[in-house]
Amino acid sequence: MILPAQHQIRLLAADETPPMALLLEGDSSERMIARYLSQSQVFVYEESGATIGVCVLQNTSDDTCEVMNIAVAAERRNQGIGKKLLLHAIDLARRSGCRSIEIATGNSGIGQLYLYQRAGFEMVSLELDYFVKNYDEPIVEDGIACRHRIRLRLNFV
Repeated sequence: MILPAQHQIRLLAADETPPMALLLEGDSSERMIARYLSQSQVFVYEESGATIGVCVLQNTSDDTCEVMNIAVAAERRNQGIGKKLLLHAIDLARRSGCRSIEIATGNSGIGQLYLYQRAGFEMVSLELDYFVKNYDEPIVEDGIACRHRIRLRLNFV
């Protein structure tokens, strides 16, 4: 993937602090982020040294990877950065020998569902009331209550 000059996607070093503000854009619970962050690879999208996007990728089994979090700074959304991060994660999963990559989002994530399906992901399950049961505060996106988790998968083989 070719990025514009002064843009890069790189693996966050172990001694670097993850961009929590951005991670919270993709997952509103610090508790939930802490559960997967230490077992994952964190990639940042940088423009002229400023972090404007993040993607967290985790191997969940011998042949499956999962995008645990993906987020772009609010002022930089709808410019293709999320798509570049997602395609980067897909490429890494494929090159690491995974047979599939998964991602989950809430029922209220209309833009996310659009992005993921355009990238080839297909819906494989719906977990009713996931966000009601696992998050302390109600989540509302664009006036839609986020209650259910939708899991999507892209198979490589």
